[in-house]
Amino acid sequence: MARKATALIQFKLRIREHLRARLQQAADRRGVTLTQEIADRLEKSFEAESRQELSEVTERLTKQTEGLHTIMQAFENLAKQMNAGPTLRDLPDILRRAKGEQS
Repeated sequence: MARKATALIQFKLRIREHLRARLQQAADRRGVTLTQEIADRLEKSFEAESRQELSEVTERLTKQTEGLHTIMQAFENLAKQMNAGPTLRDLPDILRRAKGEQS
């Protein structure tokens, strides 16, 4: 049976004494237990990873959006160029005018 995500478990951890002492000092400064200090620091490390991943995804999406914007501008410019000149529908009038100028 899987544990609930909210369940508290006991976890044996081996760390160097100097690290335990630093963690204990930090816990004392904050007025929390050593266990709470370690848990809080672990949570913060995962949050930092998530923020970094989100930042990277946002950067990639921004670049893709900029690329799409550039493509859209190119299509709009092409459409303007095509609309600025004569179209196939204008061909009969152009030919008539050309015949009239030749006469």
